[in-house]
Amino acid sequence: MDHTQLDTLDQQILDEKKLVAREHFLNAWEAGLLDGIDVEIIAKELIIGALEQISFSQGQEATGSLIAEVTELDLHGEFLPNKILN
Repeated sequence: MDHTQLDTLDQQILDEKKLVAREHFLNAWEAGLLDGIDVEIIAKELIIGALEQISFSQGQEATGSLIAEVTELDLHGEFLPNKILN
């Protein structure tokens, strides 16, 4: 297998992991809604929980990097409803 094929395979694996992670997230989100928990509470607890886990397993620097990455996505309108991709 050449380098390009390995890069493509690595990208496919990463994409699949993201898809599965999103599915787990949506299941947790839906379970919270079914339990009558407000969206803001679910969102905040999922975000805080994720940051705590990253800090515990990878350290505070990794947590800060993720927060900076998410802030950058927000600044570029990534989380706007009905966003139009150019």
